[in-house]
Amino acid sequence: MNWRRAFAALALLAAGSASASAAPSLAPLADWEADSRLAARAGRPLVLFFTLPGCRFCEDVRQRYMLPLVRQGQLVREVVIGSAQPVAGLADASAQDAVARKFGVRFAPVVLLVDGQARKLADPIMGGDTAGFYGGYLDNAFEQAQRALGRRAD
Repeated sequence: MNWRRAFAALALLAAGSASASAAPSLAPLADWEADSRLAARAGRPLVLFFTLPGCRFCEDVRQRYMLPLVRQGQLVREVVIGSAQPVAGLADASAQDAVARKFGVRFAPVVLLVDGQARKLADPIMGGDTAGFYGGYLDNAFEQAQRALGRRAD
């Protein structure tokens, strides 16, 4: 193998590993009205994922649970506690930090399923997946949310 082929092979390897290691991100909560309309049309809850920068438990929940939910078609929005990023269309909460305060979230990670009127549809899931039951907690929360949405549709 000559040096050009070796260099090309190394470049491809580096590009592949860089894209594989780039952490996918979730869409931030930015437009409450648009997101709540999307969730209502789909007959699903809006999943709010409250995080903190540098939180390793948040990253674990993001990778193992939130990103797969997005791939399954769930509407998941990330809310960063302490962030001044604007949020349009939600009464009394014009920034992500205000959204966290509105829902009483003070630490992360927290997953909250809500409807378009900002009503909680299920018990919040608080903390990381330290015991390995997080998938079950999510399943229970989605079942609670679907029951609540069904009652409100009647």
